[in-house]
Amino acid sequence: MSFRQSLAEDELIRADRFIKPRHQLRFVAARYGLRHVLAAYLNCWPASVRFDYSQRGKPILGSNHQSDIRFNLSHSADMAVVVVALGRDVGVDVEKVVNKANLQQLGDYAFNEDEKKLHAALSPARRRRGFYRLWTAKEAGLKMFGVGLGDMKKSITPGFGCFFVPTKDYIGAVAADDDILRVCRYRLELA
Repeated sequence: MSFRQSLAEDELIRADRFIKPRHQLRFVAARYGLRHVLAAYLNCWPASVRFDYSQRGKPILGSNHQSDIRFNLSHSADMAVVVVALGRDVGVDVEKVVNKANLQQLGDYAFNEDEKKLHAALSPARRRRGFYRLWTAKEAGLKMFGVGLGDMKKSITPGFGCFFVPTKDYIGAVAADDDILRVCRYRLELA
């Protein structure tokens, strides 16, 4: 069974909206990975995992699963990360750390005044990675709450999350409404 065959019709429609085949493949692989991980917890096939969506569009397990499993997915470039929890809301973000000329403008858009001061206080050598740490913590927190990037100015305290480096040149953060007990790694290689 191919990755695409495991996806639902709405996921395939979203995948086909990407113009570049590489971006389609990344989306399909990330959604398959999500289904694969959830299927292991639900003891079913990846294709049988069903999703519902909150009012703001956050995916949740379909009511047919009768499970209190909560999850979140993030992907950036060739990396996808899934976080799974039982009975607690979670969010995750992963970003490829790249040199962008517009980091200052992104920070002005996303960070509130306290966060801007925190970022500005970093030494120039630490500022780029510091930006990505703050960004991923904020985005993971927003995803945990089920709100969108339009709410980036909301104060999200980075300390409640768990930072991780899944591989060189990436930074990620997990946010949970309770302590994070462990972060596990699972790798799915695309041929």
